[in-house]
Amino acid sequence: PTPRPPRPTPKPSSAASDVYKRQTINRSLADGIELSQKDIPKVKKGYALVKVLSVSLNRRDYYCTINEYPGVKDGVTLCSDCCGVVIEVGCHEGELWINKKVIPIPIIKSFNSPVIPSMNYRLLGTPYQGVLSEYILVKYCHLYEVPIGLSNAEAASIPLCGITAFNAVFNKANVYVRDWVLVSGIGGGVAQFIALFAKKLNADVVVTSGGDKKVKMAEKMGYKCFN
Repeated sequence: PTPRPPRPTPKPSSAASDVYKRQTINRSLADGIELSQKDIPKVKKGYALVKVLSVSLNRRDYYCTINEYPGVKDGVTLCSDCCGVVIEVGCHEGELWINKKVIPIPIIKSFNSPVIPSMNYRLLGTPYQGVLSEYILVKYCHLYEVPIGLSNAEAASIPLCGITAFNAVFNKANVYVRDWVLVSGIGGGVAQFIALFAKKLNADVVVTSGGDKKVKMAEKMGYKCFN
């Protein structure tokens, strides 16, 4: 049989030129952020160029704009969580990622131990360039394919909340079967992940909330609720 020609690598599209827009920290402005432009980067070996489809906000993103988060620097692109599609790769080894929807893992440098963060523990969005941008450059090893059934917005809301909750349940608290776990404010993203992980461990999960809708939602999920 005739060998198939190699699949061409898609190139990013831009309205006028090879530039893209991003929201960066500028603490001298009233809102603490500004819209800026930058050249679309060349894709190096081991990296993928991701077109961002959806971005989620965490409380730390707001703190960065008002200079109440450690290590904040002006000019850094905000936000750590997004969903996007890979449109270009830096080498043949990365071709399997082309056209796949992905979540970039927000942790650039990880833990020395599961319980105590190392001094090198760093996240996207401060001090590293974040994802509130039209395009981002991500290492292959920091990409995770979006699970089937999730919308772009749902996928973008998972990474930092999920990692924070996982570390709390499995590493810090070391929850076991039949442990009692109290989760206050079940409406929050991290709180919902903590309750979900603890329930999967067959712990007894008790949640609190000030909203009737949230209490009803929690009761449907099998949690004991206090309002």
